[in-house]
Amino acid sequence: MFSQGSKSNPYIFNRSIKSVILLSFIYIFLLLNYYYVIADVFSYLGYTDNYFSFNKLFISLLLTIILINLSIFIKRDYYKIIYSVTIILYYFGQSINYIYNDSAFVVLLCMTVPLIVIFIADKIDGNRTIKRTVIDLNDKITRIFIVALIIITVVPFFRYISTVNLSNLLLIDIYSTREEMRQYDRGILGYLFSPLSRVVLPFLFVYGIIKKRKLLITISLLCLISMFLLNGAVKSIFFGILCAAFFIKGTYQAKERRFLHLILWINVVGFVSFYIFNSTIINDYIRRLFISPASLFDIYYKYFNGNYTYYTHSDIYSILTGTHNNMSISRYIGEYVMGREGLNANTGIFVEGFISFGILGVIIFSLIFMMILIFLRKLNFTNSYFGIIFVYIYIINTSFFETLLITHGLMFFFIFSFLFFQKNGKGIQKE
Repeated sequence: MFSQGSKSNPYIFNRSIKSVILLSFIYIFLLLNYYYVIADVFSYLGYTDNYFSFNKLFISLLLTIILINLSIFIKRDYYKIIYSVTIILYYFGQSINYIYNDSAFVVLLCMTVPLIVIFIADKIDGNRTIKRTVIDLNDKITRIFIVALIIITVVPFFRYISTVNLSNLLLIDIYSTREEMRQYDRGILGYLFSPLSRVVLPFLFVYGIIKKRKLLITISLLCLISMFLLNGAVKSIFFGILCAAFFIKGTYQAKERRFLHLILWINVVGFVSFYIFNSTIINDYIRRLFISPASLFDIYYKYFNGNYTYYTHSDIYSILTGTHNNMSISRYIGEYVMGREGLNANTGIFVEGFISFGILGVIIFSLIFMMILIFLRKLNFTNSYFGIIFVYIYIINTSFFETLLITHGLMFFFIFSFLFFQKNGKGIQKE
């Protein structure tokens, strides 16, 4: 987990230079994909390059160069990989959106704050870790009990067995299945969905691989397939286990390098495939992952700038005051501001911070983000579970805070990781 005590400064510098180079190429190809593909092919969705100026290009490039090179001075490998993930998921898209669209500089500035707090966390986080007793799944009775409990938790979803369509496994008839699912009121099962698909089952899968227990791996995969078929063939169910599998092997440095290479190749292949095969499949995913959140921040900024909610949009405010919000902000923005019926314009906690209290709100939620990262680091768990953390780093930029905690299961993840995540040194380190 800790590298700065045993690694020399030249090692840290050389390791970081490689990341800087990869991050720079990712930014360049993401910019090319936007200008030559996304702004052209997806212009009907509002993406444009009509607001380009060399002043904006210079400002954005200068800020980007500073932030990329800031990673050189991060010593802990844990914070280093999170910084690289965050600058790609949170900042790069916002920077490119600022260059080509009618976007305010303050919006771009807001998305630098999460990066700055990661840098600060690396400096203020001491070597102390949280003392805890991990539930020992090596004990056969305990393992059987936990696995049985997981299976029992999945069983209630079989009330939707009439919606099962095996062709969904081939990504066929997915939308008709989802339409059929809308007739059901899932109630409490809606709150079990994320903890199971994003935490418990990916954990069981990773643990099974670490301990070489094929039965646990098989059970976790079968449960995930069942969840997929019984919940309207929502493809995001597999996102958690795919990320868990991707980040199992190697040290944090190896995981970071593997992630950066993947993102770079996705952008390169997307760019090349458009010109050779006129295919926009990869570019569409690039748009959804990196550009859409940035575009939504612009929309929220223009609507709420100077007209902040002061957190009155939240459920906790409604409970304390006895008031009721007829429609969520995300649904209101999607339907009435963006004009797309049924659209939920989901965005992250940093945008929620801005619409609540302006830049101060962004700082507040960035500090909460920092405390989350520090808490998880202090659990001193084996880095083979990093893929589960990665999923929540992504969700943090697509969900309001209360939804993140409850519906998406972040609060459950805190408790579960405290009780179950094995301590450092018991994962798969070699690569």
